[in-house]
Amino acid sequence: GSKILASSTSGSAIRGGSFNCISGSSTLLLKDNFNNKITKISIADFYSNTSKEMNTYQYEYGDDKHQIQKMVLFSDEESTLSNIRQRTDQEAGRCMEQGNEVGRWEVYTSGGWKRFYGISKSVNQKTLQIRTDNNSIKCTPDHKISTKNGFIPAKDVTLKSKIRTLDNQFCDVVEVKNSNNCDVYDLLHVEDVHSFYANELEVSNCIFLDEFAH
Repeated sequence: GSKILASSTSGSAIRGGSFNCISGSSTLLLKDNFNNKITKISIADFYSNTSKEMNTYQYEYGDDKHQIQKMVLFSDEESTLSNIRQRTDQEAGRCMEQGNEVGRWEVYTSGGWKRFYGISKSVNQKTLQIRTDNNSIKCTPDHKISTKNGFIPAKDVTLKSKIRTLDNQFCDVVEVKNSNNCDVYDLLHVEDVHSFYANELEVSNCIFLDEFAH
């Protein structure tokens, strides 16, 4: 079967559940292999820049107009997009786009520079904020954060937790609190490590490419 989009957590996520994501202000370190440049950019700006020149396939599910999800996929297989569209119409109800930038982008991770396969956006999601002694991250409660005890949901982070940082050290958590609803984002299928640094803190990517359609 074709490699296409699937959820890392459960089938219910691809059938309309919310994704676990980070806020748009979160900054990434990205390498542009087309232009041989390294840039620090917010994930919202990267999403906007990436999707600006693409045709959009849109679909809304449910009665809640705020529950809109959209993805930009870096794929060169038309069959992949066709399968996604068919399955989306039937089950997920998301907006999707296909890009022609396969191999262009890499994100900095605990394993060095790694290729990823797209980016997602979910509208008006509940978030919480985790503040460390040097940085902070705002994300959905179930988004996984890298700690000394492995990856745990953000809602389980406490003042005793230690979060992995860009230099592979661990920093103290000084505050965890509920935050406002906002649009949230995630990278799709970061190769090998399935995680990346956002605001210099390691977080999981929560959407993978898998054998979803055959």
